[in-house]
Amino acid sequence: MTTLPKKPGMPAAMSAGVASGSGGMPMPGTIQSAAPGAQMSMPTPSMKSSSSGDGMPRPGSMAAAGPGEMPGPIMASGAMPAPPGGSMPSRSSTSNGPPNGGGALNGSTREPGVVEVQFREGVAPTIAAGAGAPVAFTTAAKATSLDRFNEIARQHGMLSAEPSIDIDMAEATAAQAVARSQGVDVPHYANLVTLHFPNDADTVAIAAELRRLPEVERAIAVPRAIPPSMVPVTETRAPTPRREAAPPTDPLADPLVGSSDQVVLDPTTNLENQWYVFRCNADDAWPQVSGKDVVIADIDWGYRTTHQDLAPNIDKTYNSFDGGTDVTTGNRVFHGTGVTGLAAASANGKGIAGFAHEARIWAVQANTGPGSSLGGNAWARAIDWVRTTSSNGKRKVIILEVQTGAFGNYEQVPSVGAAIKTAIAGGVVVCVAAGNGDRDAGVDDTGQAFPETGSILVGATAYHATQNNRAWFSNFGPRIVVAAPGDPAHDLTTSNSSDTGYTNGFGGTSGATPKVAGAAALLLEANPALTHSEIRAILKTTGSAVNTAAGKPVGTLLDAGAALRRAKIGAVGRLEAFVRGADQAVWHRSQVVPNGGWNGWSSLGGWIDLLATSRNADGRLEIFARGSDKAVWHNWQTTPNGPWSGWSTLGWWVDRLAVGQNSDGRLQVFARGSDKALYHNWQTTPNGAWSGWSALGGWLDRLAVGRNADGRLEVFTRGSDGAVRHNWQVVPSGPWSGWHSLGGWVDMLEVGSNLDGRLELFARGEDGALYHNYQTTPNGGWSGWSTLGGRIDRLSVGRNADGRLEVFARGTDNAVWHNWQVVPNGDWSGWHSLGGWVDSIDVSQNQDGRLEVFARGADKALWHIWQVARNRNWSNWSSLEGWVDLVDIGQNAP
Repeated sequence: MTTLPKKPGMPAAMSAGVASGSGGMPMPGTIQSAAPGAQMSMPTPSMKSSSSGDGMPRPGSMAAAGPGEMPGPIMASGAMPAPPGGSMPSRSSTSNGPPNGGGALNGSTREPGVVEVQFREGVAPTIAAGAGAPVAFTTAAKATSLDRFNEIARQHGMLSAEPSIDIDMAEATAAQAVARSQGVDVPHYANLVTLHFPNDADTVAIAAELRRLPEVERAIAVPRAIPPSMVPVTETRAPTPRREAAPPTDPLADPLVGSSDQVVLDPTTNLENQWYVFRCNADDAWPQVSGKDVVIADIDWGYRTTHQDLAPNIDKTYNSFDGGTDVTTGNRVFHGTGVTGLAAASANGKGIAGFAHEARIWAVQANTGPGSSLGGNAWARAIDWVRTTSSNGKRKVIILEVQTGAFGNYEQVPSVGAAIKTAIAGGVVVCVAAGNGDRDAGVDDTGQAFPETGSILVGATAYHATQNNRAWFSNFGPRIVVAAPGDPAHDLTTSNSSDTGYTNGFGGTSGATPKVAGAAALLLEANPALTHSEIRAILKTTGSAVNTAAGKPVGTLLDAGAALRRAKIGAVGRLEAFVRGADQAVWHRSQVVPNGGWNGWSSLGGWIDLLATSRNADGRLEIFARGSDKAVWHNWQTTPNGPWSGWSTLGWWVDRLAVGQNSDGRLQVFARGSDKALYHNWQTTPNGAWSGWSALGGWLDRLAVGRNADGRLEVFTRGSDGAVRHNWQVVPSGPWSGWHSLGGWVDMLEVGSNLDGRLELFARGEDGALYHNYQTTPNGGWSGWSTLGGRIDRLSVGRNADGRLEVFARGTDNAVWHNWQVVPNGDWSGWHSLGGWVDSIDVSQNQDGRLEVFARGADKALWHIWQVARNRNWSNWSSLEGWVDLVDIGQNAP
């Protein structure tokens, strides 16, 4: 393999005896100073001159450029001013207030005699009961007495009590710590208890009395749990006859799948087709993904585990009611059988195909079992069992299939909400049926708002030949993330009538949620590094509009194909470093395997002095550079992770360069022309040909590109007044807004994306400190400038595996310093040194989520330093050798 040219006399790695700074990186003055010279055997530039007849102005062909059409306020010198509106708003989100309606409910909608209590943090009560003595609670917390709590419990005849989720307390403490490190406020499981009173006790009044105590955070009369299907389904249609199996994993060959999003009834079997597969564009995703190596854990009402479409994919069974493994008891086995069919029925050529037809099924029953009850809340215990059970490295998706007896959102139960939040923090994706009560899913059965869990809350749509309408019964509200078809009359799935049985009648949010969970499994196969929050944002922003009454939103309609395209954009394989060598050519060096060691340097030729890297929709890396003719040239992998095409020109005359990727995967190049205006050139189809250059106007001398949560590209520049200007697509992949000012005075500019999708700008101010300005809501308005302090002169931004942004900069000592959000979307840590001596910085993320920083050292070699674990702790600096003076890091396809 060819060796990357180095400065004359410079060793490949720092030799013994050379003075170094922190981490072993050499300091200036300790190495030989020499410029790249003719004595080095270097390839000659391969780029040819481009035509000047492309319409972009060339130097000397126009009058001296002025500020053009980009006006701006005259800024006084000094600290960076904030735009009108005053100080930076708080990042804390506002909780939903109580909705209209609500009120008392019939006692039959609640579990007789059962109350659940969430104590305040630090109380951690102990349940004590001696022989013949009444049950009582004690606490080791100082200045906290439970005497009044015990008195109220005795007055109402409390019979027994137990933890709502009975697990090892050390494990519960560790789980809470993980969640809180991510900014998720999760109660300790020790503070959740279930109280049992006589069946005729007024549990609503008891809960209200307990809530008034200072040691109690929440207390509720536990709602009765019912399946979130509109009407219990007992009718089953005639079983489809067994047919010769098609090749496995070919879902479109299964006999009941069909071929369109219109309901078609087979008069022979009286069964419909899977029209919803095509309405949700799952057929667009299936040629690429099938849910392989992902677990779908359905927490439900029982299963026919021997069904021909389910048995091949069931890996585990667990009964959270009695702790056993029998999940086939009770009179509602139809429910889990139907849900798992929609989510993950095997594509075996015999019947239907689930959305994630190669996912592994964990069938979890929570309503009843052949053994005695374990007490507490079986639904919460089931969620925690999924979180803590090993999947041998496979990502896990939960489907929670339960609603209250008043058809409300079952997340209102404190232990269930706590278990959901803890599971999400533990890396599980959680999808929840919103319920079928035609009511706000953010309020409990008394009409009061309850804490959000952050789950993927799912609403339902009804069948219509051409429209997507909210099903009249579907719960609604701003907490609903996404909707999917859940028509009780048109929802073909597996039936418990026989091992070959199917039914048209399922539906409700029960039928909608497994379709969404199956789509989530498809995204995780494509990009296993996706977090729950990222999947939630993808599903929410890639779907189409649902027709619904004013004030009754149910999110967007599931579009599995569009969601997959978005998910694949961020999927990461091997990192690859691109640099300009001493011969002015592009050189590259990549990890041998994802997260692993590095191969040697190799040349891609050319003669360049600007460099940017991006990745096509199909995963092929593409690099963009300015050639010796000042035109933009590009060079791309001919296959993902494969060989390179050689250089080809895109023309023009440029002296700034950045690349973005549209929501549909098309690359878009942005460049400053010789008139100082912004120009852009885009692929006309994903992975395809280019449009030619077009002007976006303005007058700029810095350039950065970000992508909004809804997929719209947004360009940020420094204008002639030194302020930041931005220009954005008004719809994803669409036309542009025109230029608008964000104020400030800057001379460096980077953009990052928060975990919740809000863009955040970072810039160096006139005082040399770092400033930031962020969207206050995803896709929304801006906070105004605020300082993060320091004094910097290089800048790069990365995002940790848990979603926290982290900024890297060169300080006045020429070392790398970093500053990070202490929780995702939150406040900042302050500056800390990573040492070294650098004069350029870039940061990227490994496949396993660990950040890695690359910098040019004082010896002009490429150096790197990396997190030794996700989100934390750094290695020492290590040399990747070479002689470089431009650095850009690409991420290969998995």
